[in-house]
Amino acid sequence: MAVLGSMLGLVALPLGPSVAPSDAATPAPTIVTACSSSSQATHPLTVTVDGQPATGLYVLPYRAPRGIVVVGHGHTADAQTVAGTAEAIASADDVIALAMNYRGTNLSTLFGWRVIEGAQDSIAATQLFDRACPGSAAFINSVLGESMGANMSGIAVSSGALRADGQPLYNYWFDVSGVTNVGETYADAQAISLVPIRAVSSIGSTAVDEMQQEFGGTPLTNPLAYLAASPVLRATAMKSSGLEGVVVAHGILDGEVTSDQSVQMVAALEAAGVPVDLYTSVFKAPGTASGQTIDGYLSAFDSSYASPFAGHVSAIVLASALDAMQSIYTGGPPPDGASITLNDGTLGLHPLATIPRLLVPPAS
Repeated sequence: MAVLGSMLGLVALPLGPSVAPSDAATPAPTIVTACSSSSQATHPLTVTVDGQPATGLYVLPYRAPRGIVVVGHGHTADAQTVAGTAEAIASADDVIALAMNYRGTNLSTLFGWRVIEGAQDSIAATQLFDRACPGSAAFINSVLGESMGANMSGIAVSSGALRADGQPLYNYWFDVSGVTNVGETYADAQAISLVPIRAVSSIGSTAVDEMQQEFGGTPLTNPLAYLAASPVLRATAMKSSGLEGVVVAHGILDGEVTSDQSVQMVAALEAAGVPVDLYTSVFKAPGTASGQTIDGYLSAFDSSYASPFAGHVSAIVLASALDAMQSIYTGGPPPDGASITLNDGTLGLHPLATIPRLLVPPAS
């Protein structure tokens, strides 16, 4: 923990230049003409960032919005991949839901670990609706990031972005099976590339190539870039950026982003004085997919094996975060730091403990 605390000052390092989008077409910037709609559907979204078009989608709520929620997609995905989640959030929480493609991602092959660009794009899109929608000063704004999207969203909520009235742009962060230690994920991806399952190994090898491209080398050749982009080292910046609370949700046997990263993130947030609640999922719900799990690699040797555990961004893990989000937007309690809750499809929902903040006094 002492080592972690000594590294928190690294968050001020520059995050590097933007990368031009791979698509040749240049769509016109979106002009917001409404903040709610009687027809809930996705709409194309384009904002300009550093003179470049950043594309995505947005969904309007049925009623006057309570806030803005950005949904950050994971690896080998795009905004359309999380469109269903954005629609569900807009409907359940009466918010404007946004999802961006992350500039520099090849939208034909979905190649690209463009978390820095994605953070910039998400901030610009949030600010567009903040300026356009009446009542935005009272909005509750959040970012939910899945897997690689947590890497992106952790950068976004720690960037000091502001609303038009000068207040912090984001109130809450929802870290779902999240990449928060990029150097560790790089090492894990190298290990995954050796798994004797073609569909799994290709994900690992692709992620290695993408991270090298995004951060200008490996963690050994360009370590500062990996440190600067790791949310676990940006907790103090999250605090200074005005973040009011964080919900972390992870499957205990996640086989793509190991759950120790969420343990690290919770510890860093506690040290920085940011309230955080941790939702740990163990078993999947009956009849649902587990997502990738550590024990799931056994299927390389026994094709009949099916993991009973909650895996990477599985339904029960995502539901933990979405339920917590809905509670906040409907007047429920925000994260109070750090409660640990067991949430799974077999045992149900069980608060296990509330950990007193021992490292620093509670935030005033």
